[in-house]
Amino acid sequence: MGTSAIAPEVVADWFTPDWAAAHPEVVEQAIQMIAGTSDDGYAECCVAIATWDGRRLLSRINTPTLVIAGSQDPGTPVTPHVKTLGAAIHRAKLEVLDGTHLAVIQHADRLITKHTVTNSPAPHSAGSAG
Repeated sequence: MGTSAIAPEVVADWFTPDWAAAHPEVVEQAIQMIAGTSDDGYAECCVAIATWDGRRLLSRINTPTLVIAGSQDPGTPVTPHVKTLGAAIHRAKLEVLDGTHLAVIQHADRLITKHTVTNSPAPHSAGSAG
């Protein structure tokens, strides 16, 4: 069984049922993305994600960071995974969205805009010429 066979099942875990029903085009794009991934590449990515532990590197992040989580994301539960990220990254803000699996897809525009506006530097004044 390859990625084509498992794509619908994999993607079904990514979105809440109501959101998926309202956004079938996004769900279909995700299915096609997984189905188009090589079997070996997908397997190796799964191994990498399952075995890599970068927690010791988190304290090196110095920029304002938005840690995003969906309250219904079974793959990356808020406790302990997401809270660990939020606590270990200096100047991180944790944003947990209720009723969401993949918040970065389901609410990407809203979250990115909010984070960018909140963390934008103040505009520089050119001063007056004279």
